Amino acid sequence: MKNKVSGSCHCGNIQWTIHTDVELDDLPRRKCGCSYCKKHGAVYTSDPKGKLKIRIKDKGKVRLYRFGTKTADVYVCSVCGVEPFFISRINGNDYAVVNLNTSVDPALSTEKYVKTDFSKETKEERLDRRSKTWIPKVIFEDN
Repeated sequence: MKNKVSGSCHCGNIQWTIHTDVELDDLPRRKCGCSYCKKHGAVYTSDPKGKLKIRIKDKGKVRLYRFGTKTADVYVCSVCGVEPFFISRINGNDYAVVNLNTSVDPALSTEKYVKTDFSKETKEERLDRRSKTWIPKVIFEDN
C-alpha cells in the first residue's frame, strides 16, 4: 500500500497506522452525531480496502467501552483518556474506524468532514454498513 497515516492516544500508549492506497486528502472524514461522539468531538476515517496496524505498549492501561447497540469496542487509554479507534467484530473478523483527531500527521486536516447519524439503523444494518466501509484488516502488533 502506497500511503500511511499514523496516530496515537495523547500519552502514546495506544498507537495506530493505517496503510492505504487512497490519497490521504481523499480519505473520508465523518463526524458522528451520536451522543458519545458528540461529547468527544471525534472525526473518523476508514478505508474498506486498507489495513490498520495497532500497537499497545501496556494493555493493562487500555479500557474497552461499549454503548448503544453494543456492537463495537471503543479503545480508551486509561492514562490520558483518549479514544483512538473503534473495533467491531463481525462474523469473526475485526473491522475498525480511526479517530483522525489522534493522528500525528499535521497535514491531515479534520476541518472538512461529513456529518453522519446512524442512530436509526438496526443492529443488522449497522453491522452491514461497517463490514462495507470500515477497515477490514486489523493487526495487533507485539511490542
